[in-house]
Amino acid sequence: MFLAVVAATIGDIFMSQGMRAVGEIRITGLFSLWRTGVRIFSTWKVWVGISLAAAFFFLWLSVLSWADLSLALPMTALTYVLNAALAGPLLGEKVSPLRWLGTLLIFVGVVAVTLSADASGASAGWGSAQAP
Repeated sequence: MFLAVVAATIGDIFMSQGMRAVGEIRITGLFSLWRTGVRIFSTWKVWVGISLAAAFFFLWLSVLSWADLSLALPMTALTYVLNAALAGPLLGEKVSPLRWLGTLLIFVGVVAVTLSADASGASAGWGSAQAP
């Protein structure tokens, strides 16, 4: 699960950097749609983002093969926490105190779900590839 969250987060960062390099998208017709697609898919950072999104997908399939969805899905919310932490240093974004408060609430929710798994005897699956 940890690898899936990291892959998704780093993929988000690369996708954001790639799309910022592409620039604002405005579709005014079929030709501009084609030209925009070419710009997007000729940006290497977009391809890194797509590759990491695919890695997340296959890791997610693995997690779903052994973990309860009600446990695993909330853990993916940690991508929000990691994205907020990395947005400043890697993307130059200013994360406001209110955004940090929201991020903290998400983190507390993930901790609560993880603790509920521990209390029930289930494994949270943070490094384990085996079924609980």
